[in-house]
Amino acid sequence: LGLSTLAITLALQGQDRDWTTWTIQGAVESTNRVRLSEANGSDFGSKAFRLTWLQKDRKTKADFSVRNLLIERLLPPDPPPRFTGSLTLKTSMEMDLTRPEWAQRFLNGKGNIHLMNGRILTSPVLSKILFMLNVHNVLMGKINILESGFPVDQLTGTFSVEDGILSTKDLALKSPVFALAATGTYDIPT
Repeated sequence: LGLSTLAITLALQGQDRDWTTWTIQGAVESTNRVRLSEANGSDFGSKAFRLTWLQKDRKTKADFSVRNLLIERLLPPDPPPRFTGSLTLKTSMEMDLTRPEWAQRFLNGKGNIHLMNGRILTSPVLSKILFMLNVHNVLMGKINILESGFPVDQLTGTFSVEDGILSTKDLALKSPVFALAATGTYDIPT
C-alpha cells in the first residue's frame, strides 16, 4: 500500500459467549507521513488508512477513512478489481446487532468518495448502461472500453445508508470520454 507506519489498538470487555454483548473498542491506522487523526487537511500528498470501531450494548459504530491509496491494492486480487485509481473515502456507519441474521437491514451511515486518475473496468451492469447510452458506437475507433476499461479523471459524490439501502444524490464522473451525473439507490444484499 505504500504505507510506512502501523498502529493497532484493541480493548475487549465481556464474559458471555454472546460476543454482541461485549464492549469492544479498537483502531487500525497506517500512514506514510502524518497520522490521519492529526492531519489538518494541508498534507494533501500523504497516504493514510484508518479504521476505528466501538461496540457496546449490542450496537456498533465504525469510522473508515482512506486517503490517496490505490483502490486496486485495497480490493481482493481475485477476481481482478473493477476499479483502479487513487481513492479518498470517508465514511461512518452504525449497526444494531440485536438480530445479526439481518445485520445489513440495520446498517445506517453516510460518507463521501473521491476517485482520481483511474479506470472502471467493464462489468455486466456497466455494460448494460453503456449499451443503453450507445457509448460503444459513439466512441468507435477512439477507445475500446470493453477491453481497456473506461478512463476516469475523477469520480466524486456523497452517499448515505439507511436501513441497508445505499443512496446518492450527487455522484459525478468526469472522464476524457464524457461526463456523467447520477442519483439512485442500491439495496445492499442480505
